Amino acid sequence: MGYLDLTGLRYLWGNLKAALHAKQDTLIGTPGQVVGFGSSGRAEAQSGWSNPNLLDNWYFADPINQRGQTEYDGAGYGIDRWVHGKYTLQDGGLDLNAGMMYQRRPHSSALLGKTVTFSVLRADGRSASYTFTITRGSAGSIESEGLVLDAGSDEGSGTVYVGIGISGSGPARLIAAKLELGPVQTLALQGTDGRWTLNDAPPDQAVEMAKCQRYQQKVRGTFSIATNTSGEYMDVIVSAPITMRIRPSFTLGEVASIYLGGRSYAARDFTFKCMTGGGDRTHMGIRFACDASLPQKTAGIIGLLDGFLDANL
Repeated sequence: MGYLDLTGLRYLWGNLKAALHAKQDTLIGTPGQVVGFGSSGRAEAQSGWSNPNLLDNWYFADPINQRGQTEYDGAGYGIDRWVHGKYTLQDGGLDLNAGMMYQRRPHSSALLGKTVTFSVLRADGRSASYTFTITRGSAGSIESEGLVLDAGSDEGSGTVYVGIGISGSGPARLIAAKLELGPVQTLALQGTDGRWTLNDAPPDQAVEMAKCQRYQQKVRGTFSIATNTSGEYMDVIVSAPITMRIRPSFTLGEVASIYLGGRSYAARDFTFKCMTGGGDRTHMGIRFACDASLPQKTAGIIGLLDGFLDANL
């Protein structure tokens, strides 16, 4: 019986390493991260292993919905932070009927060149995911599990965007979505029956509301007002509970009674002709130019002011 000398051992070990390397990719993670394997032998999310979600308002089973509608037709923003897409809010999910719903998020140059994974969980137990590299421009789109997943980067606005659409017939009821660093999705777990369920705990609603209010805030309440020296303008100061991303614009929804100098004015008695905003990202000054004859340099109260402060991307 012969024995391998040092050269032979090195040769054998080299062949073993090459064979093993060809069978399994190198796993890359972060310190403390738990790695698990599914029945297929592939790395999959395990309970306790979850990357941070880069999306806001990602839990469609109970979303932040400051606009208060249950149905959106795709014209502009619907639920907070998501723009476009025709969908209806249901108990336990969002029914996407047509179009693409998108979320844009600011990105720094540090994200360029990074590999990320975008995943969506459906109520029927299916899960779609798309791994791509953030570059300057479109990353393309894929069709998976009855959905279209779109992604890319808009250099002009400095944003990364992801979108969800329907592939084939709808509606598709969506439970949650996630954008995370790395090539593996950690949004959902696959059970022995093949169905995918949510791995992440539902988010804290107060935290999600605060994140969403950086981009838009519902204004509804009673506010102090004052007229200028000519009585042509009425100024309102709205204090935002969360500092907004930029100085917002204001969209008027409803105005009720106005009280100035001991007199009540019904909103129907005059028409707001234009609005201009001042102030900063926390204290928004709203100036109304109106055609009513109002007392000059007079303080008062507006019984109801309803609208939106908008700093969306």
